Order: sequence, then structure tokens, then C-alpha cells
Amino acid sequence: MFRRLSSVHEAERQAVAAALHDRVGQAVSAIKMSAHLGLDEADPVQRRDDLLEIIRIADDTVAQLRELYAQLRPPQLDALGLEAALRGELDRAALPPGLEVRLDLAALPRRADPEVEAACFRIAQQCVRAASGIDSGMLSLSLHASGNDTLSLESRLEAESGIDGRVSSRLSNRLDPALMQARAQCLGGWLRLERGGGSYAVLAQLPFSVESVPAAADDGDGGKAARV
Repeated sequence: MFRRLSSVHEAERQAVAAALHDRVGQAVSAIKMSAHLGLDEADPVQRRDDLLEIIRIADDTVAQLRELYAQLRPPQLDALGLEAALRGELDRAALPPGLEVRLDLAALPRRADPEVEAACFRIAQQCVRAASGIDSGMLSLSLHASGNDTLSLESRLEAESGIDGRVSSRLSNRLDPALMQARAQCLGGWLRLERGGGSYAVLAQLPFSVESVPAAADDGDGGKAARV
């Protein structure tokens, strides 16, 4: 699992490095070139156009940096909490137009520990990204508290054409269940997948406070380990 987690982190680093080089790096080079052109431009009208072009490229570059920042660590997660971060993730997600989204975020009694919020967000993020591979259907995402010490997350995906073996396999590859399970288990929670009735669901429970539960938590079916 450590090797898998390291592989995922390295892939994320490579994606960010490529975006910085291909998009941000080229934009900065374009700003520098436009600035040099403006220095040598005698026509005031053309010089103004060059400066406006620099401003436009700079604005695009700032937007790209903000997008990268949101991918690495959504600003809402620290400032506003898990519910706001989940709403922001759905707003940013490039989901197919034929996929209906239902969001049910109950008011939580308090904020969970930062590492719990981060783990819950990453699990939900994987579910949202997996849903991008379904052309039409419905994605439902719910978050609520079970008492004062447990956070419950459910993501359910229903494809209009049904969840057959091929679709189920594709979703499992996109979801990376082992990684999601590891996120929940290392904090004393559990996670399991449910298939059937034309739907594919991810169910997870995490403690609000990492110190409030033992390392092995009951998965709701009498088991101590997360199961698929």
C-alpha cells in the first residue's frame, strides 16, 4: 500500500510539473517576449496593445495557477470546511452534461480533524472523477454526521445504460478502491463498495477526531477491516 500511495503521489507531482512547464512556463515566456517588444515599440498605440496583451496573458497565468492550487489543496478545505470543499470540487469537475448530480450535505455539528477532512475529501474527489467516465446517469453524493463522533460519506453512481461488468471494472480502475480504503483505515474508519440494482456505491465512515476511536473500526457489517 505504501508503494501504491507513493506511486499516486509521484503521478500527481508529474502532472503538476508538466502543467507548470507546458502552460505556466510558456505563458511567462510569452509575457517576457511581449515586454521586450513593448520596450522597442515607438508607436504609442501599438505599445498600448502590447501592454494589454501582457495583462491578458498574466490574467490567464494567474487563473492557471489557481486551478493547480485547487487541485493540490482546495482553499475551501482549510478556510470553510469539508462541505464547501465538496461543493467547489463539483463546480470544478468536468462532468458529462448527461450526468445528473444530486448533492446532500447535512450541517455538521462541528469540524472534523484536518486529516479526517482531507481524507474524506480525497475519497469523494476520486468518486467524482470516476463519474466523469459515465456519459449519462446520476451521481449522488451525501455527507452527514452519525452522532457526534462519526462522519458518514456516501457516493452512488447510476449509469443510464446500467452497471454491467465492463462498466464496473472501469469504475474500479478509476476509483482505486485500495487507496480509498487505506485513507479510511489509517484514520480508524472503514470503507466498502456496493454493487447491485444498477448502481455502484462507495460507503465510508470516519471519526471526527482521530484520537476518539481505535485503529480498527467496525465496518457496519461486523467486520474490522474495509472490504470490497
